[in-house]
Amino acid sequence: MTVADAVEAITGTDPAADIRGKYKTEAGAARILRKRGFGDVEMALASLFPPVGRLMAQRGDIGVVERNGVLCAGFITDLGFAVKTESGLSFVSQMTIK
Repeated sequence: MTVADAVEAITGTDPAADIRGKYKTEAGAARILRKRGFGDVEMALASLFPPVGRLMAQRGDIGVVERNGVLCAGFITDLGFAVKTESGLSFVSQMTIK
């Protein structure tokens, strides 16, 4: 929901309004994605937003990185690409965006 929160803060529209509060775990989120026909978070985001090359991405743009074999959604900030991890918000290089 971190990415959906960022999108809502920037645009005023919540792209996850219809699923907010309907899952509590990563497995629950994956189940919802599969029910909607998406294999992963990357496919779900691609259905909502036009693609932007990682070198053209600007503050507020969203994307996906792979961390420890898991796809993680995040967004561009002035500090780098922000992704939520088990230990909190982490910033990674924009070059790691898929």
